[in-house]
Amino acid sequence: MKAGGRALLAALAIGWLIAMLVTGARPTREQFVAFEAAGVMTAPPERVQQIDVQSGERRWRIERRGAGWHTSRGTLTGDVAARVTLAVKFLHTARPVRTLTDADSAQALTDFGLHDPALRVGVTLDDGQRIALAFGARTPDRSLQYLRVEAPPRVVLMSNFVGEEWQAVAEALR
Repeated sequence: MKAGGRALLAALAIGWLIAMLVTGARPTREQFVAFEAAGVMTAPPERVQQIDVQSGERRWRIERRGAGWHTSRGTLTGDVAARVTLAVKFLHTARPVRTLTDADSAQALTDFGLHDPALRVGVTLDDGQRIALAFGARTPDRSLQYLRVEAPPRVVLMSNFVGEEWQAVAEALR
């Protein structure tokens, strides 16, 4: 490339940088979609202070103290603490695939495995707000799972990795 061509390219680049500096604009990438957390828990995961997990007849309480998770048996460490953190994040980020209408009948709850769910999770935020969840049956192809959210009451279909992570938390706590 000739010196005149390089000088022209350098001038254009400097002009573009000055235009960005003056306008404060950054280049956008329209092909990318901005991330939007749209899970069943709208509050950020950092606001979670207490978690109650019930699997069958067993119950556990997990509390956030500082940066760590604690139970009555002590501080959760390693894989167990990481699983709790990830499960909470999934509640915030994993968007329900579908919200079911008229799913509150006794027959529907039985069909969805929500009449007597095997796994219940209660999340308490730093302002006292509580989110109660019941994980039900999986769909026939096993890719989705029924989830009942108690406030506001609704039944949704969630990707099964959300329930699997909470089930892994319950198993790790045993």
